Amino acid sequence: MKVKKKSTLRIIRITIATVIILSFTFLFVDFSHTEILVLRRLPHFQIAPATLHLIVSGTIVMGAAAILIFFILLTLLFGRVYCSAICPFGILQDFITRLSQIGKKKNKRRKYKYGAPFNILWYSILAVVTVCTIFGFSAALVWLDPYSNFGRIAKNIFGLIYLEFNNLLSTAGIESLYHVSPKSFEVFSFCFSIFVLLTVGFMAAVRGRLFCNTVCPVGALLSLVSRFSIFKLKLDSVSCNSCGLCAMRCKSQCIDSKNRTLDFSRCVTCYNCIDVCNRRAIGYKSFRKSETSRQQTQTSSNKLDADKTNKAITSSVDVSKRRFVTGAIVVAGAAVVSKAQELNPKPAYKKTNPITPPGAQSLKHLLSKCTACHLCISQCPTQTLKPAFMQYGLAGIMMPVMDYKTNFCNFECTVCSEICPNTALITLTTEEKKLTQIGKVNFIKELCVVYTDDTDCGACSEHCPTKAISMVEYKEILRIPEVDPNICIGCGGCEYICPVVPQTAMYIEGNPVHLVAQEPPEDKKQEVDLDDFEF
Repeated sequence: MKVKKKSTLRIIRITIATVIILSFTFLFVDFSHTEILVLRRLPHFQIAPATLHLIVSGTIVMGAAAILIFFILLTLLFGRVYCSAICPFGILQDFITRLSQIGKKKNKRRKYKYGAPFNILWYSILAVVTVCTIFGFSAALVWLDPYSNFGRIAKNIFGLIYLEFNNLLSTAGIESLYHVSPKSFEVFSFCFSIFVLLTVGFMAAVRGRLFCNTVCPVGALLSLVSRFSIFKLKLDSVSCNSCGLCAMRCKSQCIDSKNRTLDFSRCVTCYNCIDVCNRRAIGYKSFRKSETSRQQTQTSSNKLDADKTNKAITSSVDVSKRRFVTGAIVVAGAAVVSKAQELNPKPAYKKTNPITPPGAQSLKHLLSKCTACHLCISQCPTQTLKPAFMQYGLAGIMMPVMDYKTNFCNFECTVCSEICPNTALITLTTEEKKLTQIGKVNFIKELCVVYTDDTDCGACSEHCPTKAISMVEYKEILRIPEVDPNICIGCGGCEYICPVVPQTAMYIEGNPVHLVAQEPPEDKKQEVDLDDFEF
């Protein structure tokens, strides 16, 4: 297959990649929840979500199957095009690589060289992730899936920058913009995103697509498929003069210019090599017509062991002074703990089960399908969804969990279940959502202001959409809440609006398996709008 113009393929690749990464970034950072249905479908065209979406309730989903077949056929034709132009995490690495070269003269820019593959490590990671996924343990994908890693970086880092920039402009008097507070911020998820960005960014700046060809399970899968590609980028041994220009531009470090070979299983089809080859010695060739590749003969590398000298520095220590300081610290620490216990008495209750989002069906289902991409968290209109820390245990870290401290779940909202690409959240209709019981209300009478202060309240009852909370007579002139957990759906409106601090008198206990709530009597149903409520 001849290339008419050497830069055409690269221009096409860059154009598609630019559109893809801008679209994905906007999808994750847009806090105004712009209704662009095309963008909401983009995550479904990622390999990990499509794989998890493939089987739902024992039935093969034809849409997800079609997406996977398309990418397999595309790879069988031209190689790992997905990695270069469709995977947002791979595109981000290319952007970082390019950013690291800004301001440097051409002769001082980083030049790559052929590197030995890490196939044993790479394919072992793929095997472990595959086995974990088959047995319903998606935690391995949480840490390694490229799409999910990009989603967390976009939501926690780019989204925060975008939001602060918006707030800065809103203070400048731009009427179309308004101030927004980052309610869904979670420290661990943010720190992990920073760690991944810095680590993979350093790898990209120094070694190009090292992550994609050493760690990424999706890259490993496509690498196996690309070994059988019909059209492969290959070096023409007759035209090639082993100048090494292609190897210096190959961010996959898969071109051995000395032996005039190209490891196509590691090639991410960026087409940089085609651009720099003055002799047009590299390009797509059918494997049936191409010459037999030379086997690699030089795999050894010289490793120099640097001798490290540890200098022991001895210093005299006054034992008595050290004991005095240690004792003072212990006494001060005990005083601080005692004071803290006075200021923070023993809580009246402790929640046992975390609250999984509507559509999760059960905690087990969520843990088996979710990759913590944060798409539902970024798109939640009320920012009630937050990244979990240890609420689900280590296996569910950074997965979405309901948090009613800063807001509640809208009675008719089904956004999170609609946009989840993994089917970790099964799509719910509005009517199904209104009867999906993700948790049940609990009332601690001894904490209620009606009981403690002999004053009227009723905020929880007024803002319960199913009227699972009603007010009954109390001390003749007052009314106190009474709950009916059977018609409660666990939306958290009562917990959010309860004025009692630090622990609210109303709280939601999550259901490990979602139930169907009883329909409330017709005269009890009401629409609730908390926006106009001021307590």
